[in-house]
Amino acid sequence: MSNVYHYCSAETFLNIIKYKKLWLGDPQHMNDFMEMKWFMNVFDEVITSEMSEQGYKQIHAELIKNFNLTRRYICCLSESGDILSQWRSYAQDGTGVAIGFDPEELNVRHYEFFSQNINVRNSFFLNKVSYLSKESVREEILEILLSDQEVNEFFALNTNSFNTLDKNMQDRIINLMRKLLHLSIHLKNPAFSEEKEVRLVYNHMPSHHNNEKYHIKHYANFIKSKNYRISNGNLTSYYEFPLLKGCIKEIILGPKNKFSEDEVREFLKMHSLSKVEVDRSKASYR
Repeated sequence: MSNVYHYCSAETFLNIIKYKKLWLGDPQHMNDFMEMKWFMNVFDEVITSEMSEQGYKQIHAELIKNFNLTRRYICCLSESGDILSQWRSYAQDGTGVAIGFDPEELNVRHYEFFSQNINVRNSFFLNKVSYLSKESVREEILEILLSDQEVNEFFALNTNSFNTLDKNMQDRIINLMRKLLHLSIHLKNPAFSEEKEVRLVYNHMPSHHNNEKYHIKHYANFIKSKNYRISNGNLTSYYEFPLLKGCIKEIILGPKNKFSEDEVREFLKMHSLSKVEVDRSKASYR
């Protein structure tokens, strides 16, 4: 996987470099939360039309239950470090910076289905966002639901509780739920496809992640980093994701950024980042 980029203001760039942290925020107070609500609306339409009333109620309840077991915190990245719309929207109208990261050095799970894990260290995921029309979302949901007919029958008949099922059947139900959750979290309207978004997600599991003494020091510090800020008028929580040595590879200065490239290199060197490449946007925007 090539570098992934975080577009940000000049001030945020300074703080990321100085403190080697990325903020992972609660998507409920981001624009991305609308896509999750959109997914649930399409999901309800599909299971209402394709399943019995009993099956509909059961699978809807199961998905909500799984969704509520954890809380997602995300940071939005991009496959490209020089997109004009990104400069305008996320980097103070082109005066900011795009920071390029090597995904292999972020110490997260790549291209894996989203899942719950009692260990914090296994709860970070990096995946591309899918830009799908409503009809395509419907098709994806149907494909997942129809991939295991026995699971569908379990929900439709509801003759056994989950805990009485054999492990193989339990695993199949969990796997189907994982696929649906993954789709709901990595979904956007095709109108935003130019963003080429890659999403860094921490899947916080309150029942196991809140006590730092059960986790190794690096991740215990991450748990303790939880803080609050004001976003769009809302009080919202975030975590500080630690950037390990070697993960920052490139700095691209925005089309209206006034930084001297030499000054940027000196600043990076001061913070032990002398091997980071510095370039300027090729976008024509003044």
